[in-house]
Amino acid sequence: PTILVAHTVGAARFLLLNRPERRNALVPDLARKLAAEVRAAEQDKGIRAVALRGAGGHFSVGLDLKWYLTLGDTPPRSVLEEGLRAFQDTIRAVVRSPLPIIALLEGSVAAPRSLRWGSSPTGDPRIRYRASSARNTPVPY
Repeated sequence: PTILVAHTVGAARFLLLNRPERRNALVPDLARKLAAEVRAAEQDKGIRAVALRGAGGHFSVGLDLKWYLTLGDTPPRSVLEEGLRAFQDTIRAVVRSPLPIIALLEGSVAAPRSLRWGSSPTGDPRIRYRASSARNTPVPY
């Protein structure tokens, strides 16, 4: 199965993290594809926003620690560095994108106390959130 599903509806690019069996945990391949899709959306003059969602009722549990365990007891440093670069590159692509990146969160979401009150934990005034029930909101997936 495809680990990242991408499609466009109007001026929005929808990206679906598609590893529901692992609660959409990030592995280097998924991280690279996500960063590439965000950058491709930036280059498309018809795209005005990116919406990011996880499959299977979970947004993402973060990094896939089982991926790390598959590397063995003493993984080569180059493999670890390549994986870390992929994860960092994804974060940079999302944070630095001039497009609004909208995370469509499902399930339980752990967040710092500051997020619960509407302010950004980073102090970045561009970061906003709005919590509401989206159960009856159609999302094109």
